[in-house]
Amino acid sequence: MGPLANPILRRIARVLRLSQAVAFAVVLAAAVALIAKAREYEDAIDQVEHTYAVLDQINQVRVTLLRGGVTLRNMALSPWSIPSSRLRTSIADANEATDQLIRLVKDNPRQSALAASVESEASVITDWYLECVTFAESYEFSDLHAAIEPHIATDGSRKLRALLDDMHAAEQALLAARQLRLSRELTTLKRWSIGLVGGFLAFMLWSVAYTTGLVRLGERNMVELTTRAETDPLTGLANRRALDRASLRLGNRAMSVVVFDLDKFKPVNDRHGHGVGDEVLKIVAGRLRRESRDGDVLARVGGDEFVLVFPDIADPSRMAQIAKRIETALSLPMDVDGLRIVIGASIGFATSDGTRDLQGLIDEADQMSYDVKKRRALSFASAGIARLSQHGDR
Repeated sequence: MGPLANPILRRIARVLRLSQAVAFAVVLAAAVALIAKAREYEDAIDQVEHTYAVLDQINQVRVTLLRGGVTLRNMALSPWSIPSSRLRTSIADANEATDQLIRLVKDNPRQSALAASVESEASVITDWYLECVTFAESYEFSDLHAAIEPHIATDGSRKLRALLDDMHAAEQALLAARQLRLSRELTTLKRWSIGLVGGFLAFMLWSVAYTTGLVRLGERNMVELTTRAETDPLTGLANRRALDRASLRLGNRAMSVVVFDLDKFKPVNDRHGHGVGDEVLKIVAGRLRRESRDGDVLARVGGDEFVLVFPDIADPSRMAQIAKRIETALSLPMDVDGLRIVIGASIGFATSDGTRDLQGLIDEADQMSYDVKKRRALSFASAGIARLSQHGDR
């Protein structure tokens, strides 16, 4: 069993080990690849969010400076309704907004240069705001309108607005590019995920299918090995091991057993050789098959010793008829390699209605076979003596 079965089992073990190793490698590689792609995707998300933050900050610079200008105008129009502290707060907010804008674009040389120009222009405006509020606090608020009118007329914030527009346009273009990259990274991440999962599943399905095939092959080999182990190689009948399995399978069922060995078989072997003897045994096996049913157990348990088991037959008279029919079939002449061979069988049988086990029946049938052989030997000897006596009388 080992030489045939072990290679199959070894192949199954190798496939399982290979499957585990490849599965681990695939999972590890997939994890590394997915983590790398996920990081690229997160980086793309961060860049898009950063661009939105820059755009928000550009608008914040606009709003704070505009708020300061509006506050200054309202102070000039209604001096006593607007506290000067509000304008100072707007100035501080504008300075903080420009500083934050510079920090946000420090990694972008072009935008960083524009932000520096924005800061410079914003400083000019906020310095003027501060001069105006200081002037208003030191002199009459009523004179404030006359002081700021020339500055308003010259539109001193035009250059700043142009710089902010340039920064805004550049960030919008950068946002479009980064959103495109984000979309591509997401698509790539999905494809990698689907590809890796699909590849892993395909490999596992192949592994399962291949292993299942090996298992089935192993099962077929095991069936074949079991059949070989329980079959007499010369005659194709069951052997003693199969007989033992039949004993377990039949249990306490009603059955009959026939036991016999071949008469005159040894002289055939001695006179004509084992090749002829083997052919005789094959012919005997064929005749036994013709005299039995599909469910009967036909076993060769020794050189010329046979045991036949007939399940569900417990009637002694019926069994006697079957034994007689078998004996008649075996005594017919055989033609082996041009030789006419005649043998016989000393048949014994035993029956049970289910109260006895198989081995007990075999022992009883074997004893009956021995008794039959012994009686035949005595009868033959008596007949020989009688013939000698008649010859002497003459």
